[in-house]
Amino acid sequence: MNSRKVMRNFGYGFYQRIQGYTSTLLCYAIFCVIILNIIGWMQMRHHLSTLVMLMFAILSLSIICIITIIKASQLQHTSSEHRNMILNDMFLKERNLMEKISDNHQKMRMIKAKTLLKEVDESIHFEELIHNPTKILGYTASPNVISSALGIILTGLVLAMEGFAGSGISYDSNGWFNF
Repeated sequence: MNSRKVMRNFGYGFYQRIQGYTSTLLCYAIFCVIILNIIGWMQMRHHLSTLVMLMFAILSLSIICIITIIKASQLQHTSSEHRNMILNDMFLKERNLMEKISDNHQKMRMIKAKTLLKEVDESIHFEELIHNPTKILGYTASPNVISSALGIILTGLVLAMEGFAGSGISYDSNGWFNF
């Protein structure tokens, strides 16, 4: 249990940096979607390469953010798996206690081991699942965070495509928007 806390504290600085990077990248992807919508709906003067670069930025940043959110979700799920392993071990200890153990010393060791495992389970449950779970953008890492982030970006892209499709934008031979 102590090594678990040490490893968690050791990775905390790295975790905070990655969370900051992910938040920044996702916000930048959303900003690019907004710029794309402004260009499409307001028919601002632009070059065709601007659209290509915005789409590339949105796609690449979204992929990076999705991978990061998936990894954070897997990390959060790992805490639940470890807790389940401890609960299974507690069940085995309880079953051994129920079997008629004749040695009183061995029975006391089983009771102490079961009590210790119960404390470890409560600690993991409180510290890693309730008090300080793995978070992305301030929310507990789960598939819902992935669908929310993708939903915002995809909705913005659909609106931008609608803006470009309905505006009749044309480009000259150099790739600049024609008024």
